[in-house]
Amino acid sequence: MSDFEKIKKIGKGAFGTVYQMKEIRSQRIVAVKEVDYDSDEEKQRFHKEVSVMRDVYHILQQASSSSSSQSSDSQPPFIHVVEPLGYFFNEDKDKAYLVLEYCENGDLRQYIQSMKNFGTEISEAV
Repeated sequence: MSDFEKIKKIGKGAFGTVYQMKEIRSQRIVAVKEVDYDSDEEKQRFHKEVSVMRDVYHILQQASSSSSSQSSDSQPPFIHVVEPLGYFFNEDKDKAYLVLEYCENGDLRQYIQSMKNFGTEISEAV
């Protein structure tokens, strides 16, 4: 964690706490999810989840660039998934950390709730 400067806590869920942080070397603002694990099995599950996130991100990026190159006259479809930038473990504290692209304006749950409050259907927004 010495590579990051904590800015603020931005969320807490069933699986961990998310902080807005600054990567010291690059000065990039990122989101870091801190997750407790109690066993090697949970640690392996975390590793697999990160691998799946990376795979999904790359597949969607390829699909987006493929569709935009096929139809140069139209806008590419809006597909944005938060980019997983890396992960690491703190063995002494039994914690795993997932480093993600930081996206402003809240999380997806807040966005969907805001849409509901204004009576907007998701299919209309997409």
